[in-house]
Amino acid sequence: MAMATANFATAIAFALQQGNIARIFETLGARMDDLPILMIAGPVTGLIVQPIIGRLSDGIWVRIGDWGGRRLPWMAGGAIASSLALWGMAHAQVLWVAIACFWLLDAALNVVMEPFRALVGDMVPADQRAQGLSVNAALGCLGAVGGFLAPYLLAHFGWNAGAAAGGGVPPSVRFALMLSAGVMLLGTGYTLWRIREYTPAQQAAFAGSDAVAHKPSPGNPLMALWRDIVAMPPSLRRLTVVQFFSWFALFIMWPFMTPVVTRHVFGASRAGSAAYEAGADWVGVLFAGFNVVAALFGLLALPRLARGWGVAHTHAACLGAGVCGFLLIVVLRDPVALFVPFALLGLAWASMLTLPYVMLTDALGGQRLGTYTGIFNIFVVLPQIAVATVMGPVLRAWFPDQPVWTMAVAAASLAAAAGLTLVLRPDRH
Repeated sequence: MAMATANFATAIAFALQQGNIARIFETLGARMDDLPILMIAGPVTGLIVQPIIGRLSDGIWVRIGDWGGRRLPWMAGGAIASSLALWGMAHAQVLWVAIACFWLLDAALNVVMEPFRALVGDMVPADQRAQGLSVNAALGCLGAVGGFLAPYLLAHFGWNAGAAAGGGVPPSVRFALMLSAGVMLLGTGYTLWRIREYTPAQQAAFAGSDAVAHKPSPGNPLMALWRDIVAMPPSLRRLTVVQFFSWFALFIMWPFMTPVVTRHVFGASRAGSAAYEAGADWVGVLFAGFNVVAALFGLLALPRLARGWGVAHTHAACLGAGVCGFLLIVVLRDPVALFVPFALLGLAWASMLTLPYVMLTDALGGQRLGTYTGIFNIFVVLPQIAVATVMGPVLRAWFPDQPVWTMAVAAASLAAAAGLTLVLRPDRH
């Protein structure tokens, strides 16, 4: 549980970012079809930060008194930077300030999460990884519930959801971001205080191999990173293909869901209107339900299904549920009915947060988890770059006033991922 508080706090920050960044950008003057390119901070920082931090955390041991390790110091720095970015975003009055804070926040959250994922792999036995990752993913989903619900609840308890006096971030969103900055420091701080990492010798004994004490090879780090990519195990190569199409779908969902719901369901004509604010708040409620389903499914059913059906078949089935969810969003116009497709998407989300990392850790056998978890993230962020560069022009050219059709594109991509999971069998060594 001590390990999970950092994940819980980070999930709140991620949820506030995902659920409100389109709203913040549109309120400060951004155009709807510019949203994907404005959100390119996520893939760019992930592409740069996670592989580098993962590689460095594999081999650099920091000790301050009786505290330290390979992963914890990076988490500490990332938590401080994340809190500063959340506070800055809360008080942004112009678009460029919000964009700058978004870049800092995304980079800092990556600095927290990359070592955290490797820490779970370091300290959880191989036969318990599916369960351990499921528990952490579920607690992260519960944290996300709080992050997505916060603006809606604050607006209904006295913080007006409309524009702040003098413009800027809506008051309910602003206060939620400020609260998240404090939670980030407290949650990660508790993990840093309670967790004691294994020493390199202990970790080597724990994994049954001295490979986990790997130190980065000397020379150009980018060339070394390229050599690591070339040397990926075949099962990991297959998994990266599945990941690309899975995350392409999800990264269509996050920037476009607020425009879809506010326009397609609530009939809003402009950002900042009463209908827009009501729809944007409802998006947070829907994403909260999405994460509740993901958390419960991840805790109660997913590990058992993976053991009974196999990891690849379970993952494909969950992605198929997500396909149905995206298609239902295209046809439904009732706000309450949208809970059904979001529940189906929650099943896919639970699997995406867990089963690919089970396949990853199994493929590596406990060796160089930081390095390859960071490299693995490259194939999560590449689809983000694709969405950022492609979906804006697609929206302008094919359906400029009907962003709901972006959900059909997401459904097609997730269907491809589900099919490729069965064809490529990324859990096969």
